[in-house]
Amino acid sequence: MKRLTEISWDILPANFEDFIADAKEKMSEPESAAALFVVALKMYMESPEEGKKCLDFITYKSPSEPLMYLPSIESIAKTQIYLPDSYFSGASPENGYHHEKPHRVFVKSDNSKGLRSDMKTVYIGCSGSGNYRPITLKSIPEEKTDRYYKQLKPAGDMWFVADFISLLIDVRKPVK
Repeated sequence: MKRLTEISWDILPANFEDFIADAKEKMSEPESAAALFVVALKMYMESPEEGKKCLDFITYKSPSEPLMYLPSIESIAKTQIYLPDSYFSGASPENGYHHEKPHRVFVKSDNSKGLRSDMKTVYIGCSGSGNYRPITLKSIPEEKTDRYYKQLKPAGDMWFVADFISLLIDVRKPVK
């Protein structure tokens, strides 16, 4: 059975430190971690240096690996800076992808088990395409990843983004 989850923020993180504070709460569930990725993408459009730190943090990879899709994200920042806003509720091409507070992201998921218990694909609503787009996350147990847990010290496993290429696909241009 499909479930629709609303993840919201009264105020979006303004910098990496705010993002980390949010991550401690939101990365314990795949739906919230997926929505947090959208916030990191939006942060990149507003401040590439801060946004890159956030994207680097929430993406599952080894610390020495570069962020795999960074060239695509850099290109979007030049041509479709509004793309991350298309994932927030209330934004549309007709209103220039403007969204009101609270900032809300809707994520569809189901309880079905995938081939791997540590992986989950959820779907984020996108007004710029009129559908939900997949994003895959990976659960990392506390004992396997010092890099993340040193900063957050969560109570349990955390979800990191493993594949997000579908979220980088073009959306309709804003009318306004």
